[in-house]
Amino acid sequence: MNKFLRIASLSVPLVVVAVGVTHADQGTWSLPYQGVDDNPNTPFGYATVKLTKRNGGAAAEFVTENTDTSKTSYTVHVTSPGNVTALFSQSVDGIGVLGNSVSGTGLFGSSSLGEGVFGRSPVGVGVHGNTDSGTGVIGESIDGDGIRGDAQTYGTGVLGNSVDGFGVYGESVTNIGVLGESSDNAGVYGASTSGPGVSGSSSSGVGVEGSSATGYAGRFLGNVRVTGTLTKAAGRFQIDHPLDPANKYLSHSFVESPEMKNIYDGVATLDDNGEAQVELPAWFEALNENFRYQLTPIGAPGPNLHIARPVSGNTFSIGGGTTGLRVAWQVTGVRHDPYAQLNPVPVEEVKVGAERGKYLHPEAFGEPAASGSVAASASPATLE
Repeated sequence: MNKFLRIASLSVPLVVVAVGVTHADQGTWSLPYQGVDDNPNTPFGYATVKLTKRNGGAAAEFVTENTDTSKTSYTVHVTSPGNVTALFSQSVDGIGVLGNSVSGTGLFGSSSLGEGVFGRSPVGVGVHGNTDSGTGVIGESIDGDGIRGDAQTYGTGVLGNSVDGFGVYGESVTNIGVLGESSDNAGVYGASTSGPGVSGSSSSGVGVEGSSATGYAGRFLGNVRVTGTLTKAAGRFQIDHPLDPANKYLSHSFVESPEMKNIYDGVATLDDNGEAQVELPAWFEALNENFRYQLTPIGAPGPNLHIARPVSGNTFSIGGGTTGLRVAWQVTGVRHDPYAQLNPVPVEEVKVGAERGKYLHPEAFGEPAASGSVAASASPATLE
């Protein structure tokens, strides 16, 4: 094995102490080595200890042993003052830094002001975490980004993969737990075989937030389930136009109400007495109260049509018609199930605190975008 040592860094001595480099047919040789390099053309300004092995395999193995298990022992421990990068690793086709541990942390990065771990790749994965039962990547920060990944073109800024634990877990006291940015692809991408691809939770803030200046803040390709209350400015469905599906869309707006109102309708045919009994689902009265009715005769007038008996026992009766007359009916009810009772719709609310004097949609009132409320404008860019 060729032994090549280059010390190239700051204008102060760099000292590497007590490292054993082992090789089967060369024995063991030891550091420290000490040197000074004042050459301003040194690449990157990094100190380099270079070990080259001609026939493949590991160039060197760094081994530490600590018999006192109550103390922390590191295989490689690198510290750096000021703005200097503590550890820099680069690979053309392989892994820049690989950390592996049976029961501890494979790779741990810590920083008081910057990124604890920063991964960058022109076309591949900046940081990849993989675990069978634990956490692939954990990022923690006091005032910066817990984990930050940047992808230059079509790669993934941060990719986390886990069989039974967290693929990526980020935590921050005052800033963003996980921040992903990409110019052409997903800033943060989560995929799962059976669990959530991306999961967000917060005790008092927003679990998952998305914002976009000109596109969609969120897009879901599939069914969406909301177990709480959906608050929105407007709503509609949009489908391919039935008469010109290749060239047009067809949209309808939601029917809104200040109450949690349900609408039911149907057509009844009156009997020989000019009456009909309408059967409703068995859960109808358990779900609804405060019923309202509409009756419309079809094909002939029905001036005397009326509700002969209101809803009772999940049925109601129509009377005052003629034999065989078809009647279109509509019944509305207001929800009074346990969830609805605990979560009534607040029709009017007073803006408080920072929301006063602000608008959810300032442009609708001729106000500048800066007049937007915190609820409408908060995004990772403004939260920083």
